Amino acid sequence: MKKILLIVCFVFMFFISSCSYVRTKTKPEYDYYTISIKDNIKLEQPKIKILDTNYYKNEYLDQDSMNKVLDFLNALSENNYVDKDLIKDKKPVFRLYMEFSEDSYVINIYDENYISIFPNDGDYDEDYISMNKIYKSLNLFYLCKNYINLK
Repeated sequence: MKKILLIVCFVFMFFISSCSYVRTKTKPEYDYYTISIKDNIKLEQPKIKILDTNYYKNEYLDQDSMNKVLDFLNALSENNYVDKDLIKDKKPVFRLYMEFSEDSYVINIYDENYISIFPNDGDYDEDYISMNKIYKSLNLFYLCKNYINLK
């Protein structure tokens, strides 16, 4: 009887001590990953690579094009963030890989209107963004399309 009571106590203690960290599924902010990228950019300049998903052709961006990506991120406002239902059935035409020394992020570019931003190892849903109200000169779809075609 003492052995059974001792085993029950150990099992009970095991279950109490094993899971102390509970992860929430809601993002702290609607633009959580975008803010993370902006914070990283303040510390260091990223390397940004374009991948054309149709031909699997990739190129690193030059400084001028990298500045356009950074200007795009700074031009975003709360109105640009949308629900993922608008994008859920689309496949990305281009991907931008932003590589920092500690983190790396992916920007999926679905068409001239929609993108999503997420890290390689994120806990939350992606940031879904509409580019409808962004200047054409900062639109990432056209930037990628022109950059890949020039190379």
